[in-house]
Amino acid sequence: MIRDAKPADVGRILELGERFFNEAGWPRVATWDAMSVVDTLERLATEGVLLVAEDGGRVVGIAGAPVGPAYFNSAVLMSQELFWYVDKDVRGVGMPMLDALEAGCIAKGSHVHIQGAVSGLRSEALDRVYRARGYTPAERYFIKRLQP
Repeated sequence: MIRDAKPADVGRILELGERFFNEAGWPRVATWDAMSVVDTLERLATEGVLLVAEDGGRVVGIAGAPVGPAYFNSAVLMSQELFWYVDKDVRGVGMPMLDALEAGCIAKGSHVHIQGAVSGLRSEALDRVYRARGYTPAERYFIKRLQP
């Protein structure tokens, strides 16, 4: 079952979120700060979409995206996936979660949605999935840590 996240889900969202953070390689350039994530979750719950997937009453997947005006045209509402992560043993719920994330963004008025793919983390498979769902490549990001 996929549903809107509740305050009681925060602990599990943090657990899954930190797992994604580590698997995606973010520790090379940044540190995990749970309180910052909690702040983000609170904003997503009101200004975006924050979803969890349950299996047998246990949260096994998370997805979140803010929704707001595009910098280039404030009449265009955009949403951008911040995280979309599912436990490895239940990855079949990933596509229904993406469906629900897109639907939630549409319900919040989003005209354009951006999905990311961390380089090297199933990026080729995600490229195929996104293209099959109608996404087209727009930008490619490079990151670098500037200070220790």
